[in-house]
Amino acid sequence: MTVNRILLDEKLHAEFLAQGRKDPYTKEPLLAGMEIVICANCKRAFDAATWSGECPGDHGTRTLREIPTEEFPSHFDRNARPQPSNSNLAGIIIGGIVLVVVISLLIISGNQSSTSNPIAAPRPTITMPPTLQTVTLSQPMSHTPMVALTSSVVESSTSIAGLPPVSGYIATIRSQVSVLKFFGFKNALPPKAQWQYQVTFQSSEVQHVYWELDLSYPTPGAWKIFTIEYHYVNPDSGTEYCSGNYDVQVQPKWNWSWIESGCGFVSQGKYQVDLYVSGIRIVSGVFSVY
Repeated sequence: MTVNRILLDEKLHAEFLAQGRKDPYTKEPLLAGMEIVICANCKRAFDAATWSGECPGDHGTRTLREIPTEEFPSHFDRNARPQPSNSNLAGIIIGGIVLVVVISLLIISGNQSSTSNPIAAPRPTITMPPTLQTVTLSQPMSHTPMVALTSSVVESSTSIAGLPPVSGYIATIRSQVSVLKFFGFKNALPPKAQWQYQVTFQSSEVQHVYWELDLSYPTPGAWKIFTIEYHYVNPDSGTEYCSGNYDVQVQPKWNWSWIESGCGFVSQGKYQVDLYVSGIRIVSGVFSVY
């Protein structure tokens, strides 16, 4: 299939360049004079030199001939969940009305029973579901089943002394953070369907161990920008293995996304990964390489 390459022009593509886009692999900015490739499905922009012929995340091989005029997706948020359609909203409203009518009939029935009988029949008790305190994660049904091994935000016995407590919350987008997941690979980042989540890895099988953060949040209504700072540390000695920053941009209509990043060429040992936003430790997880 033909790969469409776009040469960035300082004047012609001024709006695109002003967004400060970065290549998803190298994290280097896309500048005027560079050739880029844009995935026709998710609209992410790549440096033409890093385009492997297929967009990660099962987005296919088709590319665009021109830079689209609609909002450009962030290079790290590739799977924003769509808002409910009008028909879905109508169904929800109708369902709510039906539920109110049923409850009213049950209450009236209870009142009538108590009037006609010496001993009033007990009214039905309606138990509401508890408020969820964790982020609901979803994967496309076509994806390969993942190994459900994850690290919780709850502090473990191996947590390094002196670190601030885990908040489990990103205030900028009002998102709770419940789980930090890890997956490994050898060379290039594979499609998301091939990510196998684990907390233990064989050194002969992986060269990179990345973290993934799944976020669910209220629709912000405006662009939200913040930076995630991550640290890979030996939990026993406190020695830092590597660290980095990840710039996050959430579009006004989004309410769900995932982020992944990490370090390469991990060696045998135990690792604790801590993520910070504005100096607040939002989540922590541990994995081992043997």
